[in-house]
Amino acid sequence: MILIILFTIIGGISEFYKKYVPFSLGFELKTFFTIIIAYAINPIVAFISSLCMIILAAFVSQRFHYWVIYKIVIYALICVLVESLKPIGFVFTGIIAVLFLNGCYFFLTIIQDKTKALADFMGLVLNILFNFFLIKHFGEFFIRLII
Repeated sequence: MILIILFTIIGGISEFYKKYVPFSLGFELKTFFTIIIAYAINPIVAFISSLCMIILAAFVSQRFHYWVIYKIVIYALICVLVESLKPIGFVFTGIIAVLFLNGCYFFLTIIQDKTKALADFMGLVLNILFNFFLIKHFGEFFIRLII
């Protein structure tokens, strides 16, 4: 339980840079920790943790606006998706979850502001690569830590 709380705090503050940088760099730990917790524990605990991470990140970065609602819904879907994909193994489940999350973000951004979608595109690509790296190289280790 202590590790889940620690993951939640670290995941929440991992976007502190957004307070100072007006665009996404793609480096955050919410996605990785949510996938780990959903896979190792269950989707309910993962959703509660991701909800806390989202709210903490919004306060830390001082970016508390309507997009937070989108994140909450998308992370809820991620938690359910990870649970349903467990039989294919952690790495593939994590990759699919990361692609789904970033695909949702990109789609919603395009609907609202095509210019912002282009500006955020590199951040999405970096987020995908960053999370793929974490999932492939550290995912199993973190799962064993919290089981």
